[in-house]
Amino acid sequence: VGESSLIFFSGYPQERTAVTSEPSELLCISAAQLTSLAQPQISGTSMAIKLRRGATNTFIERALRFVNFFSTLPKSTHRQLSTLLGLRHMAKGEKVFCESYPLDTTFILLEGHIQVWRMSRQECISQELLAEYKGTSTYPWFGGLLQDSSHTHLGDAFAVEPTLALSLTRSQVKQFVLVAPGFKALCMSLASQHKGVDHHRNDRAEKVVPQDLQVSRIKPT
Repeated sequence: VGESSLIFFSGYPQERTAVTSEPSELLCISAAQLTSLAQPQISGTSMAIKLRRGATNTFIERALRFVNFFSTLPKSTHRQLSTLLGLRHMAKGEKVFCESYPLDTTFILLEGHIQVWRMSRQECISQELLAEYKGTSTYPWFGGLLQDSSHTHLGDAFAVEPTLALSLTRSQVKQFVLVAPGFKALCMSLASQHKGVDHHRNDRAEKVVPQDLQVSRIKPT
């Protein structure tokens, strides 16, 4: 794990070609499987901790090179940021956050599809689609933590398909901003332009939540 040159990730351009000079055994693990190494039943072993920490940081460092804004930063900055970000895999239909909950995490979407819906108080099927994000979006981040941490989420966010994202939690924000101050400035500028409603929002017409995304609301406690 310590040798980043021996770690390759599908879905991203490779920086070098690897050729085996003798029969070799390789450990193949997807990003989704990488996130499962954090599960309690296996995270206590030293091998799992070493593998998860090293591979996750290397994956995040390389992924940032292909994300808008971050792609303009030097590799040394990517390396610093990789230690401040988490990696989260979201299954299709998974609820990422709930309407009216405090903003506590900003997500940087790498691949997949997220929709944010404003859920009605009557719990009816017809709801309002506020925003959509895809890995190919110009600004593929959502969550709003860096825009105004005193506010709450405007809607419920669901993964429309299997989705992979980087996560920045409140505890890491201060250090993250010191390393990449321009990111917070960009987030706040976008929020100001669109008055707190995401720039990827669709029209305000009522839409119908897909059947596989009808997840029971989680009431604030």
